[in-house]
Amino acid sequence: MNSPLLTDKSFLINYLRSNGIFTKKSYGQNFVIDVKLISTLLNCANVSEDDVVLEIGPGIGSLTERLLDAGATVVCVEIDSRFVSLLKHHFQDNPRFYLVEGDFLKKTVSDKVFDLLAGFKKKPKTVSNLPYYITSPIIAKLLQSCIKFERITLTIQKEVAQRIIAFESVKQYSAITVFVKYYADAFIEAVFAPASFYPSPKVDSAVISLVPYAEPLYAAADREFFHQFVKLCFTERRKMLKNSICRVVNSMQVNTTAEEIDKILNELGIDGNVRPETLTIERFIRIADRLIAKYAGINGKFGYLKK
Repeated sequence: MNSPLLTDKSFLINYLRSNGIFTKKSYGQNFVIDVKLISTLLNCANVSEDDVVLEIGPGIGSLTERLLDAGATVVCVEIDSRFVSLLKHHFQDNPRFYLVEGDFLKKTVSDKVFDLLAGFKKKPKTVSNLPYYITSPIIAKLLQSCIKFERITLTIQKEVAQRIIAFESVKQYSAITVFVKYYADAFIEAVFAPASFYPSPKVDSAVISLVPYAEPLYAAADREFFHQFVKLCFTERRKMLKNSICRVVNSMQVNTTAEEIDKILNELGIDGNVRPETLTIERFIRIADRLIAKYAGINGKFGYLKK
């Protein structure tokens, strides 16, 4: 196999058919047929010899092959057993190729992947074309993992990429903006049209890079509560901040009033009449920390969503 063939639409269609493979919408399978997109991923991730790279969802291996050609050690995670067989057939003789079969979002699988990555001396990178329907949970797992990634370069839905890099008070500013900013700097590297994939998605795509901070920039008193608090606030983004926070706190089985929340906000120097979408990450952290300090002792479950 070679990348120009694997990214040729006609070859790809025949290749899949000859192996009895049809794409599954449930897995969000869209294969890259644009050599420029693959080159962009490698260049933006600055993949070079001796790099260790995690690839999630390699599919038929068009990106995998280019990563191996660049001299990198590649740890692939593939959920679809049909592609697992193809990947083994084409790459198992390469000593720099490792394959983990399963759903990366399942703890048993991700633990196996992270244990494997921890065995290498060099800080790993992630380079992947992600299934769009699970972009957010995969990003969360990568940024919160025990592995400190040097760089995470992904192809994701353009709309999601715009939300990740947004600033407060703009339409795209959302919970994922604040979540990613807690851990890393984010940059949109390039945008690609639906025709870059087969089957073509209905949306534009973007290559985005996340660069985890060398040292933490932010430290909420309770990280899990902070992220959940921000997420809930953005479900109330059109309401005044004091009312939004009041509903969030009450949803966690702690009774409070908008007036009491407004008092807390005034003590923090924050206007309770603004909307949550206007808050910087620093202000979200200050509010979350104050709520934990005030209410955590009232209800042992305060701060944690019911599963």
